[in-house]
Amino acid sequence: MALANIAKTKGAADNAASRLSNKRGAVAIRVSEKPGHGILVSPLGALPAGTELKLHQPEVQGLPLATALSGTRSPEGRVTHRTAPGDLVVLEAAFIEGDTLVCGRVAGRIHDGMSGPVQVMKALARISAANVHKGGFSQWVSIPDPLAARVMRSTVDVETLVTSQVGREFPGGEVSFFMRSRAGRQEFKMDPGEKVAAYVKRLVEANRLLAGGPVELMPIFSVHVGRDQSLREGINTRVETTGKVLGSVSKLYGEGYVPSLLILCDEDKWAFGGKTEKTHRVAACVEPLAIVPPIDRKMIGTANMKDASGKPMKPFETRELWSAEQMAADAKRRAPEKAAPARGYDDEGDDQPSAPLPFRSAQARRPLPGMG
Repeated sequence: MALANIAKTKGAADNAASRLSNKRGAVAIRVSEKPGHGILVSPLGALPAGTELKLHQPEVQGLPLATALSGTRSPEGRVTHRTAPGDLVVLEAAFIEGDTLVCGRVAGRIHDGMSGPVQVMKALARISAANVHKGGFSQWVSIPDPLAARVMRSTVDVETLVTSQVGREFPGGEVSFFMRSRAGRQEFKMDPGEKVAAYVKRLVEANRLLAGGPVELMPIFSVHVGRDQSLREGINTRVETTGKVLGSVSKLYGEGYVPSLLILCDEDKWAFGGKTEKTHRVAACVEPLAIVPPIDRKMIGTANMKDASGKPMKPFETRELWSAEQMAADAKRRAPEKAAPARGYDDEGDDQPSAPLPFRSAQARRPLPGMG
């Protein structure tokens, strides 16, 4: 797929590269049916979401955008799956030049190699340090939902919140709850396969959660880093590390949380160099929306907290951008014979019962949603 060529001189190309390096922050586009064009998912500059622009990418490191849009197969059989019209590309940076979107490196994308529902989320996120061991590459993404935080006054309150969050399709993965009270702060993780009733009983009885009065609980989801995201870290996954290592993306997060754009999907689970015949929820892309100081977990604001003026804080809105109908339609278009049901993954603790979502953080948006 041909892209616009606005950098006709080396000077212009160098200027574009310099401007991109100063604008790090995720920009998402959906590939247009019109060759060489993309549609903004969120407002950019003065342009609203839904604006169609020509695409141009100067010479940058990583996967070329043109290759991502067309897909390739090498003589050795190595496949780069195509990102087709209608699917999403996340860029590390971009700026507008007339009727053209000048694109930085590809941070992540939805492509024909994915099957089943693929969700795009705007959320606070933190990427852990990576570890390479005999079992393979290990790295996690932590995703809190401050909008879903609630004050617990009874066992029924705890059970209602835990049930609603365990039953969420996205982000998926493992769930824990971060407790804040006048007495202190603590995270309580659910054990693999632990049932809701047993977990609630452990919190209330063994950990005496409510013994000192009302407490706040905030859900935190943890998912594995996917293969596409792991390749961005610049860590040799064939050499065991002596400890945990920060890669080129995870170092942007440090020990805190940063507003981010994520692509979440199900992926084959690997261990000891081979597939396990299971799938699990992964973050195929995690990219900061802006380079800002990371937020410490204990400082994440919720509506149950007050700011310096005494007013309730406005929590960061965790937002699912694709509707269930949109995800199903996209999955069928990418691979009709592989279109999977919504809960088709096998992860630790995924045998928890599905449940209604009274505390769902936000209404999923329709096709070509905005993030502003």
